Amino acid sequence: HVARMAGVPRSVIERSRMILDELHRGFTRESHTTKLAARKTKKEQQMLLFDDPMEAVAKELTAMDTDRLTPIEALQKLRELQKNVRG
Repeated sequence: HVARMAGVPRSVIERSRMILDELHRGFTRESHTTKLAARKTKKEQQMLLFDDPMEAVAKELTAMDTDRLTPIEALQKLRELQKNVRG
């Protein structure tokens, strides 16, 4: 319940419930490894708990029209992006 209120994605909550159900049912160490590994057959990317600043920087750089920036605007933009990455 706390995870849902904290905004944890539904897929993470559902996966944790599946694991918790298996733990409640009880199993041997071998069956545990086999069952949990079998469910994760496709390659899943690790979800981030916090926003990735590099993703925001990449989006901003992609959207930027560098042909229309003056040199001083470009330096200011770089400084701003640098601040975002450094936190």
